Amino acid sequence: MMIKCSECGKSMQRKVGKYKYLESGLNNVFLENVDLYQCACGTSYASIFRVPRLNELIAKTILKKRALLSGKEIRFLRKHVHVSSRDFAKMLHIDKTTLPKWEGGSQRQSKPHDLLIRKTYMTLKGIRVNEQKRILYILKDVQLAEPDVIHLIRATRQEEDYIVEWKLMPGVYPGSFDYAWVSPYQPPSALLSTHRFATSQSHIESGVIFSSQKVLSTKAGTHGIMLE
Repeated sequence: MMIKCSECGKSMQRKVGKYKYLESGLNNVFLENVDLYQCACGTSYASIFRVPRLNELIAKTILKKRALLSGKEIRFLRKHVHVSSRDFAKMLHIDKTTLPKWEGGSQRQSKPHDLLIRKTYMTLKGIRVNEQKRILYILKDVQLAEPDVIHLIRATRQEEDYIVEWKLMPGVYPGSFDYAWVSPYQPPSALLSTHRFATSQSHIESGVIFSSQKVLSTKAGTHGIMLE
């Protein structure tokens, strides 16, 4: 099915590639093997498939992080269970002013509080007890601390689902996330510079319903789409 550009009305070129998933509220999530649409006028879209399922898998991956959660990851978990900052702070038995500091990155949570955040999320989400135990067992002998390497989340589309996993990037600075993820055979200049990030127009392809046509605005970065 041909996709028309919402800006100029011309046909958009479809490719499969990588996408920095800024709409998640995280700056370290990269999607792979997703449909990308580019128009000659400069407009670009990514077709984000099964968004609720994707966010669910990202949350479960965050729970297994073997380091302290970042502020953005704490906020992602809280928002994923639709709880206000004030109510979540009460559940964590902390002052209402403390959680915004954690989420904003101006203050770090302790290891006990970090584990409590994960446990509270799992309880609110209704994750089965056995699965909760498996996740906590992964962290049993881990000294949760400030990560000494960059943690990226890679979500690879596989047919009608995703495989989501951590990818550790030693020696990579936060500001160079985009370049760290590009194939070594692809020069940085191949990245598309655009301030427009959006899910694609609604369409059905191979029997799969894709995301809505509503444009999702973002203020983060200029390297959302990386074509191969």
